[in-house]
Parts: sequence; structure tokens; C-alpha cells
Amino acid sequence: MKLQTTKLKGIFKASALLIAASVMAVSCNEKHAEYPPVTETPGAATYEINGYVMKSGTTTALSDVTVTYETDSKSGTTTTNSNGYFEFKGLSEYGTYDLTFEKDGYSTNYQTISFTQGSDGENKIQSVNVNLSALPENSTTIDPEEGGEVPIEGDVSGELVIPAGTVVRNSSGQTVTGPIGFYANEVDDISTSDANSYAPIAVLDLLPNGYTFTPALTLRVDNPMNDYYFGDAVLQYYNSSSRTWQTQSQEVTYEDGQYVTTISHFSIYKIALGAAISTSTTEEDITVNNPVTDNSNSIESALVSSVTVQKLSGYIYETPISTVLSNAGITTDVSAITEQIQNVIQKYLGLTQNPSTSFTTTNTNMSVNHTVPGGYILTLTASQEIMQTTFTFNLANSSGTTNSIDVTVEHAGDVVTIGTTLTSGNDHGNGGGGSN
Repeated sequence: MKLQTTKLKGIFKASALLIAASVMAVSCNEKHAEYPPVTETPGAATYEINGYVMKSGTTTALSDVTVTYETDSKSGTTTTNSNGYFEFKGLSEYGTYDLTFEKDGYSTNYQTISFTQGSDGENKIQSVNVNLSALPENSTTIDPEEGGEVPIEGDVSGELVIPAGTVVRNSSGQTVTGPIGFYANEVDDISTSDANSYAPIAVLDLLPNGYTFTPALTLRVDNPMNDYYFGDAVLQYYNSSSRTWQTQSQEVTYEDGQYVTTISHFSIYKIALGAAISTSTTEEDITVNNPVTDNSNSIESALVSSVTVQKLSGYIYETPISTVLSNAGITTDVSAITEQIQNVIQKYLGLTQNPSTSFTTTNTNMSVNHTVPGGYILTLTASQEIMQTTFTFNLANSSGTTNSIDVTVEHAGDVVTIGTTLTSGNDHGNGGGGSN
């Protein structure tokens, strides 16, 4: 009897342990379900950023450049090697990465990239190659009490005018007196994911960073064209905190061959091309391979499950820019105007190259699932969505003539509509359509 009691106690003890283990397992699983990861996918996809840093306008690699990335929750820092190469490997977050490139004696460069979520086991890589502009060896020293001009260094020319009696304050708000070393340096455009970033006429890094001025300073940038200028230029300021370009309220005017505006604090600025932009959508017929299914000699129904169409892709100009300019009577500065317009279009549409002269066609299988009754003929047609983006530019010349020109870019969309027509042996028909 004693032996049986001992065995029962052992059974109860083992059962209690199993129940406790089960409760703990349920509890752990419930806790995990309450706090799922949002953007991290540990053990699944990984992400990598790499690239090279070069001295602007040269093939010289820059070593010891400090490269920093920041996300909403993480950050990291590395430096470039002797070849100007850097990398961040094994990153676990997808989404937006803000990159900063810094080196003494050079203007700081900012870049923003984004990863979409990867699949299990995938390593997604983005390469970012940047140029850093060297600061002029010598600053322009001016006493704000006396005033003066700071020349713009770089491929563009112009000057920053400091009026006599200007009150200067540093980034801490303290008044700065006496001679000050100023820089006005042309730099590369800063890429952002913000649609409000316009194509540049000139991008300038004004130093010392954070200095403010009362009254505002006059910024003058020479027009790179001989006869024409863009009448819709705007001033944009780069906000390094939000990583966005912000359009300023002060106007950009045109005087004596220069774009002219005012600024009241030093940072990175861009005199950019604004343009009125409108969009519309049309449909274009596309080719259906083997569009006819003839079931007229059968009494049995036939199923057409799919069809192959020649789907369009890419971007094209509705009318070439050179033709648009010629039709408007513009025969000078054609190359320079074309380049500026192309920059606007590429930047707005996110293209890495100019639109082509024709769409690319690709054989694409589309689902139909249409039954053709015996004694009938099925004819298929197809059309594809075409999106049109029209850019309106205002061009003026020194004689006072103003031209408003429209440049339209067509983009092949993803929506394909399949049309169906059934025709009987007696030519009685009915049709329909659908989208894929």
C-alpha cells in the first residue's frame, strides 16, 4: 500500500510539471503575439549599403570620409578606405536610411535611400556613390560694417552681396563683429525622396553654417544660357533635420543676365526650375497575339483561359523637346534649354535616363477565362493605360519675348483591358470587356 501511494504522488507531481510547462508555453506565445516586430526581420532578410566617395569634378577617391546612417530607431558610422569605399552590412531594418558624408575641408553631402521589405534569406543591396566638393583654400574675408561681395566658387559664377552695416549673428544667436571669412561654394544636388525637390540651376553651400543676417543678403547667380532664361525659377533651402528641400517665399527675379534673390541665413540653397505640372490618362490599343478563337465548326464549348499581349513599358516624349522649341520659334540656346528641361523631367519622374522615342514591348500572358460556345467565334482586343505628364515652362529672352512651352511625357501604365466579341455563324454578336 505504501508503494502505491508513492507511485500516485509521483504521477501527480509529473502531471503538475506538465501542466505548468504548458501554461508557461502558452504565456510566452501570448506575450510574443502582443509585441510583433514592426520593421525588423531578424534571421530573415538583411540589407546592405555601400558605395564610393570621390572629390567632385575629379576621379580622386576620398579616404577617411565619415559616413553615418540614421533610421527611426538606429544609427551607425564608418569611414571610407583608401579607395573611397564604404559599406554597412547585415542591416536588419527596411525603410528609409538618411546618410551623411563629412570630411574636413569639404562640403557635407546628404543622401536618402529606401529599402522595401525583403523576403526570407534575401540580402538587398543599394550602392550610393557621392561627390564631395572641396572648400576654397582661402575664404573671402569681409567686415560686415564695411560690406563687400563673396564670389561663388565652382562651375557657375555669381556673387553674394553683403551690404554695409549688416548685423551678423552666429548659430547661437550671438552678434559677430569684425572681419569674417565667408564661403559660397557650388556643390552637387542632394537627392531626397521628397517630390518637392526641383531640378537645379545652381546648388550652393554658404558658410559659416547657421549664420544669420539683417538685412538679408542679395544672391546673384549668372544665367548659363546666352539669350533665354527661365521665368519660373524658385529658391529652395535644404533642411538637414527633415532631409527635405523647402521652397522659400522670396522670389527669384532676373536682372542683367543673373538670377537674383535674397537670403537671411547660411545653409545649402538651390536656385531651381519650377514648372506647372498636370497629368491625364488615356488608353492605347495594343497588339493581341492570336486574337481569334474560331469555334464555329464545333458543337462543344471551348475555354480560352489566357492570351498573350504585347504590353508596353517605358517613358516617351509625345513630341521631342527640340521640335517643341522649334515650333515656338526658339532657335538659340537649344542645347542648354533641352538639358535643363530634361533635368526637371528626370527629377520629377524619378528617371535615371531620358525618355525614349518609343515604348518597349514585351509579350505578357493575361488571364481571360472566357467560354466560346459551339458555333461561335471569339475575337479579343486589348488596350493599355497611358499616363501623360505635361510640364509647362516659361521662357523669356532679353528682348522681352516670352514663350510658354509644353513638354509632355507619356508613361505606360500597368492596367491592361481585354475586350471580347462573340460572333455567331449568322453574324449575330455580343461583346464585353474586362481589366487585368
